[in-house]
Amino acid sequence: MDENMLNESFPFNSYRPNQKEVIQNMISTFQSKKNFILESPTGSGKSVIGYTISKYLLTDFINKKLVDKDEEEDKLFCIVCTSSKALQKQYINSFAEIDKNVSYLWSAQNYECIYHPPQPDGDEIYYGHSLCPGFDCPVYNSCPYVKQKKKFMAAQLGITNYHYFLNNQKLKPRIVIFDEVHNLEKILCDNASIIFNNLSIKNLFNTILQHSDKADIDKSEDIMKLASTAIQDALKKENIDIDKIKTFSKSFLEESSEVIDDLKEELIDLNKDKKITRKKRKLAKSYNILNRLRCKLSDFVDSKVTWVSSRKDIQKEFFEIKPVQVFEFFNLISKRSEFRMFMSATICGPDQFAKDIGLESEFDYQEVPSTFPVDNRLVGFKPVGKLNYKNKQQILPRFVEAVDNLLECHKKDNGIIHTVSYDNANYFKLKCKNKDRLYIPSKEDMLDLENVIKEKSKKKPIVLCSPVLLEGIDLIDNLSRFQIFIKVPYAFLGDKWVKTKLNEDPKWYARDAIVKLIQGAGRSIRSDKDYAFTYILDENFKNLVVNNRELIPKWFMESIRVIKI
Repeated sequence: MDENMLNESFPFNSYRPNQKEVIQNMISTFQSKKNFILESPTGSGKSVIGYTISKYLLTDFINKKLVDKDEEEDKLFCIVCTSSKALQKQYINSFAEIDKNVSYLWSAQNYECIYHPPQPDGDEIYYGHSLCPGFDCPVYNSCPYVKQKKKFMAAQLGITNYHYFLNNQKLKPRIVIFDEVHNLEKILCDNASIIFNNLSIKNLFNTILQHSDKADIDKSEDIMKLASTAIQDALKKENIDIDKIKTFSKSFLEESSEVIDDLKEELIDLNKDKKITRKKRKLAKSYNILNRLRCKLSDFVDSKVTWVSSRKDIQKEFFEIKPVQVFEFFNLISKRSEFRMFMSATICGPDQFAKDIGLESEFDYQEVPSTFPVDNRLVGFKPVGKLNYKNKQQILPRFVEAVDNLLECHKKDNGIIHTVSYDNANYFKLKCKNKDRLYIPSKEDMLDLENVIKEKSKKKPIVLCSPVLLEGIDLIDNLSRFQIFIKVPYAFLGDKWVKTKLNEDPKWYARDAIVKLIQGAGRSIRSDKDYAFTYILDENFKNLVVNNRELIPKWFMESIRVIKI
């Protein structure tokens, strides 16, 4: 390994603890293997590690003449995939501003069309929309998305999101850095899932019949009947027959293909006039939805893995199906790269992680210790009981008492109660002696939670009470000094997809809960100077740890204490 080349690839003056060792190990791995799994907690500098390795390997490849630094197609050497806008912005702020060879790209919907004005129905036009003129647009070269994509494709390192990389098969970088990979299985599964909605399909084809000049009326009505019959028959059964849904999907694809293609041709004709009428908007929206459905159904029909119904609503006439295994969909992205780095603070068992996503080829793995002092991130286990649906009404008062005791210990602190459900959140809000401190944040609050906490805590400390605060929020310093788990966040067994996964592999179920628990515990500790105490009140936590020790990172295990309240 070339020490000078490594130091030149590193963007800062000094390494954090363990950083250099990790980078050297990963570079050595890529001499013989194609995959590296890195479990690296908050504060260890994962993004810098990924950046340095991509720069080092690019220089190495150029020196060995494995890529031509002047060839356009070789420039997008590495892509970083993230699942959250916050992390993508972090990468952009860290590297795109200091390195002209780093660029980024959001999905096309994030770039405002400068040719068409904003639409009254809120269905904004973006590049690739059925009302977008594409190459024929008179301001094509000024399109914000087109301009940014050119920069992105000309960069050596590109930063984007999973959705964009999943749906752009032409992107074939040498290296892909998959960050936040604890979410990768869910991302792949959600991207493949299909909702069959009888009312939605009826509305789509009624819109086409009302506004289209080319649609075959008889065929459109036949398709509506076909879909309505299949969906209603499926909803009548306790268990949805996936084979019958696959048969219906094949028929739907065959019957609707001509209608969808005719609709596309009609929109091409209508787009010759820049003016966007209500008719054009309605037809364009219908085409976008139907074409996306056609793509998903095609993947489903060709799929060889097991699918199950995840949820259904008889009154609203819809059900959703999901693949139980994501191997096929992971292969679609893994085969487009030569080297792959999988990074997260919560891998929680590399072998189990690899099994869950379908990573069959050899990999190396490294777990990085936490750089945060143990005393700043202690996890206190105080078993109050085993809360479940059957004993909920009898046992919840005991949890209320325990929570009130903890709130008395933290009279001056903001904090979090992880409640697993909104029913539980509302119960605590109603029954706790300290209920005036509890606040259940709304969806709007989640967009700017930091300022919500600052505003609400002006008079007295606030305690957020919610089931949706396990990920995606950074409550640094005094924004949160403690958090309480009333229950291990196991996935809901009323979901058939979850039940099927559990039956196939109990370790998957355990790992899913461990990932959520550790992610949730990290919401309040964001730097080596920050501190917060985590309390776990669920008796089930003991069995989770005892039976699945190999899935729990060492740095988290060392923080666990049994306590008395």
